[in-house]
Amino acid sequence: MKSEIERIIEMINVLNETAKGNYDIQLASSHQDDDLNQLSEVINKVIDSLKNQTVRLDYVDQRINQILETIQHVANGDYSASCNLSIEKDIFDALAFGVNMMKDDIKSGIEEIERKNKRLMQSNKEYKALHDEYKSQNKKLLRAKEKAEESDRLKSAFLSNMSHEIRTPMNGIIGFSKLLKNPKLNGNKRQKYIDIIEKAGHRMLNTINEIINISKIESGLVDISITEVNINKKIEEMYQFFKSETDKKAIHFSCNNKLPAQAVIIKSDEDKISAILTNLIKNAIKFTNQGEIIIGCISKEQHLEFSVKDTGIGIPIDRQKAIFNRFEQGDIEDKLAFQGSGLGLTISKAYVEILGGTIWLESLVGKGSIFYFTVPMKH
Repeated sequence: MKSEIERIIEMINVLNETAKGNYDIQLASSHQDDDLNQLSEVINKVIDSLKNQTVRLDYVDQRINQILETIQHVANGDYSASCNLSIEKDIFDALAFGVNMMKDDIKSGIEEIERKNKRLMQSNKEYKALHDEYKSQNKKLLRAKEKAEESDRLKSAFLSNMSHEIRTPMNGIIGFSKLLKNPKLNGNKRQKYIDIIEKAGHRMLNTINEIINISKIESGLVDISITEVNINKKIEEMYQFFKSETDKKAIHFSCNNKLPAQAVIIKSDEDKISAILTNLIKNAIKFTNQGEIIIGCISKEQHLEFSVKDTGIGIPIDRQKAIFNRFEQGDIEDKLAFQGSGLGLTISKAYVEILGGTIWLESLVGKGSIFYFTVPMKH
């Protein structure tokens, strides 16, 4: 049997272990019914109570940590984590159930927001597409409006010039025809008046022919007649035909034909080639007051390249593309300074393209111009 001193020492050792967190130790029961035995029972009850409280605290700490971890996952956008529910159905289960419900609500809300964002992004794309289409249509309408206004201006200027081109020779024909009725008119004056009437008639006929030709081109009714064309002969014909006109203006007129001396025969529309060269040479004569005009031709692979060079007034760079447009000359406002309908180059460009070639120019204001066009050797 332990003495009182030994029992007290045992109690002190058990209390020290309990203080260290060891709740698995107990004081041995004694058969003695004394104060130390009662104290031992009290200490054992206290140890059991502390042990139960520690287990509970561990449980509380575990449940709270699990709930906090779930909340942290949700805060980071991870909705796969959930709080576990126990069979005790205590306050922590209620809190865990609330966190799970909150997580599900947030997840559903986020998913709904994402769906709305997708629909909004799609709507934004559709709106942007409509906006871009609207801007594109506005630009097209603006260009169409500007083009229509420009076309209307050019047509007005063209009609005014056509009126001048028709009335002027017609007035000359009528006026000089009346003068021819004078019986006292001598032979020289009579012949002079007849020459003027004839010139005016040719001028008016040329204007009418150009109007007819551009109408055929616009309506797609241009006829093509493919025959064998002797190019050397054609260039010589052009030279001989216009030589007298250049001589009247004291302009040096020459050929720079680099084709072989023997006959160069191609298959094309001779009338269209003649019309193109005629328009280009007539323009060169019209806009050249001094210097020279040179017509030339060179063979390049499967086509011929024609050129008409002059030392005339030249064409501004910003007008060089426009001169091939219908109803337009290099300077529409100064059109009355020169005779002409403004259709010659438009007709020439159309004929060149019908024959399968291209036409372009090089020009400097005050220096002159060179017009080029190509014709395939076989149409």
